[in-house]
Amino acid sequence: MILTRSDSLNPLQKAYLLARENILPLSGLAMHDFREYRGNIDAETLQKNLERLVDKYDVLRTTIDAEKLQSNVWQSGDSQFEVIDLSDSSPIEAQHTYEQLRARYSHYQHLLKQPLWKFWLFNLPANAKEDNESDKETIIFTSFDGLTFDGYAINQIILDAFSENKDTIKEHPSKHTPQQNNNKASILYDNKDVDKQYWQQKLAPITTVMQLPWEKELDSIYRSDSGCAQYSRKTISIDGQDYKHLIAIAAKDKLLPNSLLTTLILMALSHYTATNEIIVSLPISNSAMINTLGTHSSFIVLESRYNPQEQISVYAKSVQQDILAAMQHASFSGIELGKLLVKQTGKIISLPVAITNGLSWREPTLETHGVRYHSGLTQTPQLALDIRLSLSADNRLVMDLDYATDALSTSFIEQFAATLETIFLNAAAVDRLSKALVDSFMTANSLTSDNSPPASKTDHETDTVAIEDYLGKISSNLWTTIPHKAAIIFGDTAIYYETLGNEVAKVIQALEKNNIKRGQVLAICLDRSPEFIYSLLACALQGVIWVPIDIQAPTKRIQYFLDNSNVDAIIGSSKALEGDWDIADNIKWLDIDNILSATATATAVNLTLNHQYTIDTTPAYYLYTSGSTGTPKCVVLNHLATANVVEQSVKTWRLNQSDVVMAVTPFHHDMSNFDIFGGLSVGATLVLPTPTQAKSAIDWANLVDIHHITFWSSVPAIVDMLLTCATASQLQSIRHITLGGDYIKPYVIQELRELIPHAQFYSIGGPTETTIWNIWHNIQKEDIEVIPYGKAMANNEHYIVDDDLQVCPYNVVGTICMTGGNLSNGYLKNKKLDQSDFVNITDSEGQTKLGFLTSDLGYLREDGNIIFSGRHAGYLKVRGVRIASLDVEQSIAKLENITSAIVLCTHNAKLDTDELVAVYQTKDHQAISAKKFRECLNNELPSSHIPSKWLHVESIPLTANGKADRTLIKNLAQSSLYDNEAATKSLTPSVVTKAATTNQSNHTKPDTTLTAVTRYISECFASVVPKSQDYLTVDLQTLGIRPKQLAAIKEKINAHFQIYIDVYALIACSTIQSLIHLVQQRIAPQ
Repeated sequence: MILTRSDSLNPLQKAYLLARENILPLSGLAMHDFREYRGNIDAETLQKNLERLVDKYDVLRTTIDAEKLQSNVWQSGDSQFEVIDLSDSSPIEAQHTYEQLRARYSHYQHLLKQPLWKFWLFNLPANAKEDNESDKETIIFTSFDGLTFDGYAINQIILDAFSENKDTIKEHPSKHTPQQNNNKASILYDNKDVDKQYWQQKLAPITTVMQLPWEKELDSIYRSDSGCAQYSRKTISIDGQDYKHLIAIAAKDKLLPNSLLTTLILMALSHYTATNEIIVSLPISNSAMINTLGTHSSFIVLESRYNPQEQISVYAKSVQQDILAAMQHASFSGIELGKLLVKQTGKIISLPVAITNGLSWREPTLETHGVRYHSGLTQTPQLALDIRLSLSADNRLVMDLDYATDALSTSFIEQFAATLETIFLNAAAVDRLSKALVDSFMTANSLTSDNSPPASKTDHETDTVAIEDYLGKISSNLWTTIPHKAAIIFGDTAIYYETLGNEVAKVIQALEKNNIKRGQVLAICLDRSPEFIYSLLACALQGVIWVPIDIQAPTKRIQYFLDNSNVDAIIGSSKALEGDWDIADNIKWLDIDNILSATATATAVNLTLNHQYTIDTTPAYYLYTSGSTGTPKCVVLNHLATANVVEQSVKTWRLNQSDVVMAVTPFHHDMSNFDIFGGLSVGATLVLPTPTQAKSAIDWANLVDIHHITFWSSVPAIVDMLLTCATASQLQSIRHITLGGDYIKPYVIQELRELIPHAQFYSIGGPTETTIWNIWHNIQKEDIEVIPYGKAMANNEHYIVDDDLQVCPYNVVGTICMTGGNLSNGYLKNKKLDQSDFVNITDSEGQTKLGFLTSDLGYLREDGNIIFSGRHAGYLKVRGVRIASLDVEQSIAKLENITSAIVLCTHNAKLDTDELVAVYQTKDHQAISAKKFRECLNNELPSSHIPSKWLHVESIPLTANGKADRTLIKNLAQSSLYDNEAATKSLTPSVVTKAATTNQSNHTKPDTTLTAVTRYISECFASVVPKSQDYLTVDLQTLGIRPKQLAAIKEKINAHFQIYIDVYALIACSTIQSLIHLVQQRIAPQ
């Protein structure tokens, strides 16, 4: 064959080529357009038409050279056409073959060395036709790859292929003459510097990916071993008359039809985001303007946030204005915008939703061999949802929803399609857009009536269950029921229920002696020990409000606990007096050592049997939150809510007298209350690790093995640590594991299932403000990718609410709000009960309820389960502890020599855990040791709020609008603090060996000066950078570097400088100069 022309691939083509590899999320597939047509065209006619088209259109004779990153146009070519004759098959056999081939060809990947298109024609058996099909009816599949065809080209070729008028298919006048380069042809207006500045300012506020009810984290969706990511399609259509009316009412308000249609789609999308903020890509093409067929596509970005009380015409005009402005700055678009958002969001999949407008593309009419469109599918790499608009042959408005099945559920797509259709029909029912509000379209015709759940509730037949007296059961176990059974095991000591009862009686006797009555406040200042449990039970049974104090906390923090709680007495060890506490004269001190050395009298036992507590909402105990705002909040809790958790959990999990409970959770953490109250109420045995054992996962594993632990409840990080130390044989006694307080990694559950397949696993959740836990989920084998947050326990309800505290429908991402019996009394502020941080919400039945608004985002699935979707900006969660980054930053900023500081959460891949990290800037440009920071902050912050890693920088990176660029800072911290640690592990053995050999032979480290780094990297790129260009500022995307070349360069740099740079870091580098800067950052920590 004779080569006519070669063109360099444009940036979008390079991106599509890269997407064929399984390097990035939602990739490992071609950009592919598949369609199925039905009609009376015969194979001979179609074959001849395609032959004429091959002669007419260069694009049908174009192949791709992946090595040279160019497209090749050949002088001649064959039609990519195949006839599949099933006429002699039985109808069942023919149907089976058809379905198999359709499934295959709808996800087809063309060979690059052949033209990237194909037609298949099926001849079916006569009696296999549908009732409305003639005996000559055939099925035609079409397949086109986005590497060489955009939507306009595809439609034009299909229209010509089915044409009955041979005169319309004429030889292209410039068939054998060179045409414009694809890169130049696709750019009508080139003012790139101005356009770049426009987009940087326009997109500066975007730091997160649009929230939809994603099935899993988008950046985690990779091609499976069985094949590429799968896509499916849902189609809805609007009647032609309704569509004409939409065009007419748009014209009345001087709106372009496309602007109105896009606006209506944005409204439908916003229905599923509580913030009403939408970020989508809009593909654009110049094919029609430059009169050539090929791939001249790019895309722009549309960011929109609507006001429900705004006139639709006003909202649509603002959308139209944004689109037109974006089109005027299209020379900086497509891949450049994608790279910009990758940096700002920190996510590879930063634009998961697209709206593709194909209304100008013509479909074959019924007059062209009676061919009609039947169905189709488009799959686009790194898109989770593509909303495609087109007109049918009979002028209906068609909306195809092509979606990645790993990213969005079929049920959500069905729901979204119904929402789209309703909004479009609502719009078609008005005379003037200026007379309608956005909110009217969102609620008219009962858009949410079948879609608004009352709340996430329990699976019980009723919403409420009876609450029993758990303290009465404990009292009975202590003195009458099972006195000779082990209640607590602590180190080598077994404490029986009878002994436990006597020790509790001694504490009650001390309370009575010191005139500490019901309703007064006692601070328990004891380490994790049986003495702590004695004190807690004595308070609970006598109605004394207790406050567990973490005596390992900074002195200043403990002082705040005591002062804010307005304590009447403190129980602790004489050793605690060595601390620098300022205890008022009116606060009584009870020494636990003296109390327990006494003898319990008959009077003390009688006091325990005549307890003073009540199972109601009277304040029973205080718990201080971890202090997400820097200052801990004192949550006031009651026995009624606690009883609800204890009794439901005991019955659901069948906790009983034969169980052995591992009490691994610290006593100032709310989850520990179930270990104590739940375990002792059924007569179980508590295994309490000693202070030394509490710090060792090896000791935990030994305790499980020695004492045959059956029940475990903790935050996920503790179980993760257990798995690193325990053997399978040590864990066989465990029958139940409860995990809560933080994100549960699915692989942890998978590993647990493999080690103890007989065990039951539960996810539990709920902040301190909702009493221990009030939402749960029995983790099933099917919960592989996502573990649901769960459903509300009985006597509770969970809602997803928007920014206006309105209840969201199913599948709408919003803020998780909790109401019901588990709700705490409020906060103790300035010695008074305060509920100012709680909110009133109105449920679907119009009832107003008091609720607690969390900092967590989620959505309600149709099965009633809440799915966790992230957290509001500014809130972090590390090892189960909620932290407000701003308050930690303010504490750091108060320190001497600190100019500014940013606190964020990074992931330590080596330990597979999240860590709190501070990136800071100093006045004298000198780093400060982590030890020095800890010393300075110990009295300001709890240990959980003090960053574990510190990174000193010369300056804090800023966004275009002058704010701290938190995404860039996080990427900087992630790469600087961890990538060097991962280098040796991540490099291939050959690279590690080579680097080691080099070091041993030279006994010197590589030269890491700026000049040396620049020289070495420029040499690595010497073969791919044109000598005429400035290699420092050249855009890496324009160099045409193949993935294999890029990988080789990466390995050279890693081996030479003994660092590690991964593919994500390379993709984020726009120029070689930025790569040099990255390499220097990786070298610096060494």
